[in-house]
Amino acid sequence: MYTKFPYDTTRRETIVNSDTNAGTEFVVATKQLEHLSQLAHEVRTTPEPWGAGVESSAVLGMNVIFESIPQKFPVQDLLNWLRNEINLHYRQQVDEAELTAAAVEVALGQLARLYAI
Repeated sequence: MYTKFPYDTTRRETIVNSDTNAGTEFVVATKQLEHLSQLAHEVRTTPEPWGAGVESSAVLGMNVIFESIPQKFPVQDLLNWLRNEINLHYRQQVDEAELTAAAVEVALGQLARLYAI
């Protein structure tokens, strides 16, 4: 079976699709997720985006982290999962303020530029 990530650097996560309220299993690249966390902490003061939806560069960044994304899966759900995951497991200090979705979105765009997909 083809995989774009080495097996020892991945984990399986179930993320809920807000449209169907059903969980979908994703393969998550742990090293890239950690790198995203570092980038997000560097851009944490980014204001909320003006428009609705997620920037295309952020979607490319999601392709660096997730082995595959179902065509009709809401990317906003993935963005929220990434934000929650970083805030839960990758906070640098206990008293640190939580990252916003906008900071994670900007970091995803930066991540996409660093990795060849």
